[in-house]
Amino acid sequence: MQVSPNGGFNTDWNGVWDVVTSCTPEGWTAEFRIPFNTLQFPNVKEQVWGINVERNVRSKNEQVNWQGWGRNTSLENLVNTGTIVGIHDIGYAKRFELKPFALGGIQQGAGAKDEFTGKLGGDLNINISPTLKLNLTANTDFAQVEADRIPVNLSRFSLFYPEKRAFFLEGAGNYQFEIDGANRFFYTRTIGIENGAPVPVLGGARLFGKEGRNNIGALVLETGATDIAPATNNAVLRYKRDIGEQSFLGGIVTSKINKDFSNQVIGLDGGWGSNRFLKDKTIRASGWLGQSVTNGTVDTNGTSAGVYVEYPNDLFDAAFLIGTTQGGFNPQLGFLNRTNYETVQAEVNFEPRWFQKLGVRKMQFGLCDLEFYRTAFTNYTESFSLNTRPLGFLFKTGDEFGLNFTFYEDGVRETFDISDDITISAGRYRYRETTLYFSTFRGRRLQAQFIPTFGSFFGGRKITYESTLKANLSKHFNITLEHTWNKLTFPANEVRSKQVLETNELALYPTYSFSTNLTFSVFGQWNSLNDFVRINARLHWIPRIGTDLFLVFDQSHSPSDRIDFAQPTSRSVVGKLVWRVVF
Repeated sequence: MQVSPNGGFNTDWNGVWDVVTSCTPEGWTAEFRIPFNTLQFPNVKEQVWGINVERNVRSKNEQVNWQGWGRNTSLENLVNTGTIVGIHDIGYAKRFELKPFALGGIQQGAGAKDEFTGKLGGDLNINISPTLKLNLTANTDFAQVEADRIPVNLSRFSLFYPEKRAFFLEGAGNYQFEIDGANRFFYTRTIGIENGAPVPVLGGARLFGKEGRNNIGALVLETGATDIAPATNNAVLRYKRDIGEQSFLGGIVTSKINKDFSNQVIGLDGGWGSNRFLKDKTIRASGWLGQSVTNGTVDTNGTSAGVYVEYPNDLFDAAFLIGTTQGGFNPQLGFLNRTNYETVQAEVNFEPRWFQKLGVRKMQFGLCDLEFYRTAFTNYTESFSLNTRPLGFLFKTGDEFGLNFTFYEDGVRETFDISDDITISAGRYRYRETTLYFSTFRGRRLQAQFIPTFGSFFGGRKITYESTLKANLSKHFNITLEHTWNKLTFPANEVRSKQVLETNELALYPTYSFSTNLTFSVFGQWNSLNDFVRINARLHWIPRIGTDLFLVFDQSHSPSDRIDFAQPTSRSVVGKLVWRVVF
């Protein structure tokens, strides 16, 4: 993973590296080979690097760190690294990395002619300095990216989908400007997608990295015109200045301009942190302030602001946030799952190490997990939730059990549809849920998780079963199966008869690795509420490190109860070769 300042990390990052493993009578060994130009380091004669090592002994559920081994620290806390010396006279022998690609395939749709696609493009990466990279891209394409999993959404708010495109994942920490929840000033998935449909990315440039204490993320991308959107220029500039060991000041500017409109967002943020609070505790605090501008005019009530304090420690873990995002705030390159609100969020957990002689590693008490939203400038409560966990265990075996109670209050100003047949009317609703949590240790060959929830829901009743099964069947083959079942029941009244809705959302992830360089993976999904079935299969071959060949098959069916594999709603087969040349 790629670790960013102040503890953020990106597990989807994938630089150029290789690995060979072996099992011998002496134990298990992994040897990694990482080119220097995959890393970032200062241009000095003698290198002094921070380094840390973590070992997870799955058979004993034991975790050991070389440095920062206290319970209040973690591997990604860079302040706690050790030091490696003795590396002399190294640098980037190759300053340029060219990654051209060739793509070809066929797209089929119900009632439409087959469409053959072919495309050439590529990226040129230039190491401006050992710690600052310029990325130039032309005719960018993301055909090899796994399809999104679309969960059943029973709320009235937008869902957040994580970024999966490798082009945006490298250096992602240099562009982050998150506020409350999943909301953020810049969300890379707004680029290349308009009104839920893809638009072509013609090309552009990214500059990201670190110079001294300066963290830089700049981006300019041009998307092409389609039937649903005109050609658009997308630009972002993110800057953070490190102060001390764990603090920073920074800002961001985003801009989206086309022939129909222009939109800009300007934001400032800062953060302070210490891992020596009260001698050995960790504490962090941050704040943000932003304003949007549309068509050259400052948006009325177009401000977002807030502060966040976190105390992430072993016995007590607490966090507090207060913020507002006004109704006129319009981040066209960002993400908001709701707007025009003021929020208070608080969480306090207590995890004592009791009953260890009975096999308990620690108790897990959720004293408070509160979220409160009200409409900005009013006292109208939009939503309120209070979750408590009066009982929870983490056993020495790694298994977990928990019992949660949650109280909700929702003020619905406008009716919204859960399904084609069920509508939630405007009004104020109070309801409760009881949730149990069972999970076996994830280090086992077979790992299971079951989360049943029972309670009321917008004047009705709701039962939910969330189930997960993961199986490592061999060193080559593993499979994950996830299923969510909901049953909603609403009583009869003067305008309707009794209504019942059952939904299923099933996701299947089998993966077979022929070797470390050849993998076949499948993602299959059934969503009964959205009434579709999808299969996405991908063969990924690495003929040599840094070069990738993808063969991707994608097929969907709707409605899901009348599947004809010979006549899908859509089908595509794509091959893509990405070649890497350094010079």
